[in-house]
Amino acid sequence: MSSAVFQNNNLSVLPTGLYGTGSAVGATTITGSTFQNNSFTGSLTIPDGVTSIQNLAFTDNAITNVSVAAGTTITSGAFDPGVTITYRP
Repeated sequence: MSSAVFQNNNLSVLPTGLYGTGSAVGATTITGSTFQNNSFTGSLTIPDGVTSIQNLAFTDNAITNVSVAAGTTITSGAFDPGVTITYRP
């Protein structure tokens, strides 16, 4: 996925079939600014198989908690300050 492809689209959930294990596209990286300035709120679960989340990927949302698979690389600044990140086994 190219950077900022879903930016400013009022999304509140991740598009189905794009990211992670078993998805149609199978993208493993959420590139910088991809979901910046949308309507994500509360908790967000990143699918298994996503191995990297880049800078500004989910900033300017109202996310409070993120759950990712263990080993996922998250660039500093991928989420707004104060977001709690939990690594799943």
